[in-house]
Amino acid sequence: MKQIISIFLIIGIATTTAFSQQIPLYTQYNINGFTINPAYAGSKDIYEIRSSYRTQWTDFPTAPKTYVASATTGFKRAGFGILAFNDESGSISRTGFLGAYAYHIPLFLDYKMSIGISMKYLQYRLSSKDIEDKLTLDNAIISAVNGRGRFDGTLGFYFYNKNLYFGLSAPNLIQTKFEEDGVSGSQLSDVTRHYFGLLGYDLEWNGINIEPSILVRQVQAAPFQLEMNLKIWFLDKQMMIGSSYRTSEKTVVGLLGFAMDSFRFFYSYDLSYNNLANYHGGSHEFTIGFDIKKSNKKNGVKIKKR
Repeated sequence: MKQIISIFLIIGIATTTAFSQQIPLYTQYNINGFTINPAYAGSKDIYEIRSSYRTQWTDFPTAPKTYVASATTGFKRAGFGILAFNDESGSISRTGFLGAYAYHIPLFLDYKMSIGISMKYLQYRLSSKDIEDKLTLDNAIISAVNGRGRFDGTLGFYFYNKNLYFGLSAPNLIQTKFEEDGVSGSQLSDVTRHYFGLLGYDLEWNGINIEPSILVRQVQAAPFQLEMNLKIWFLDKQMMIGSSYRTSEKTVVGLLGFAMDSFRFFYSYDLSYNNLANYHGGSHEFTIGFDIKKSNKKNGVKIKKR
């Protein structure tokens, strides 16, 4: 019994460190909306490919690191997307794969609405390097090291035209529980439902694109979070600067990006002004991607480069 309690303490410490990050935290969701909303898939008449790496709270022990890659496209009224990620926080890693489908409905003028759903396979694993030669015969440890996999889903809504976009999504609808086999009532992890609301507008003014947006994030049993964003594209949409402010963490984000033909590159740096900021060097996020135009383009909303 003491062995089981010990392993749960190890897991609990790492889970507490990343409590609000039971799904990967992305600063650049306004670069790749598919990371938070499956209904985004197919909203641009291109093949959109993105790959990101995020290192959070640098120089902090057990700091989270996230890798994600995605691809989306649309055909007529259907949108499709795939995404894979690996998220590491201390001794715990979460690896996921998802596929998404979205159905796009023309409304009025050039406005469209889409409803999307994704199914995700999530594997939860405990790193063996932190328990080597410690309690290695314990069944709970063996199960956690081998990894536990479960399915979950996300439902999303997206309303948009070439300038305005508004989305709502709810990841972790099933709220998967990673229970320990053979240990009655025990739990390795409990995935919590999240809610996202994103509203933005892309304004053209004197050859410059100014795009303010706001994200509302709510996680059950966690503080309400609001993020205010601003992106500015200039030099014929080849260069971009931006900034964000995250209320609950008192975090300011700087964002840079450039576009050359189909290639995209983005970098952001998070700087916090809370008590934890004294113990780490901020967070970095890098994204590379390609926006590949389709041949034989059919009628639809003309989407500007971002």
